[in-house]
Amino acid sequence: STALKVARFLESNSKVLKVNYPGLESDTNYIRAKEYLNSGNGGLLSFEVDDIETAKEIVDNIEIFSIVVNIGDSKSLIVHPASTTHQQLSSSELKAAGVPEGLVRLSIGLENSEDLIDDLKQAFDS
Repeated sequence: STALKVARFLESNSKVLKVNYPGLESDTNYIRAKEYLNSGNGGLLSFEVDDIETAKEIVDNIEIFSIVVNIGDSKSLIVHPASTTHQQLSSSELKAAGVPEGLVRLSIGLENSEDLIDDLKQAFDS
């Protein structure tokens, strides 16, 4: 439920171009998720912003989320794939791999949803 709240916040943010989370009706996998994910949609989601610099700024200004590349921790995690796990790829290679330069991935942990949303708000506004 926390990941869904965070996803809904991101979907409502004018700086976010797209949110990838199967619990959102706007997600292309929503129908499949309703059919196959009976226990919920999990804590992984991603969102896209305009460009690589904006994505880096958001990650650099985050306070509660830990900046690491693993997933599924009890604490919330954030990563910018284009500057970490996929940094060896050129812009065209990132695009071919389906990793937009402005993509940010979140793994939602056990923190309070409002605290996470407030942290994202301040990171967007910094």
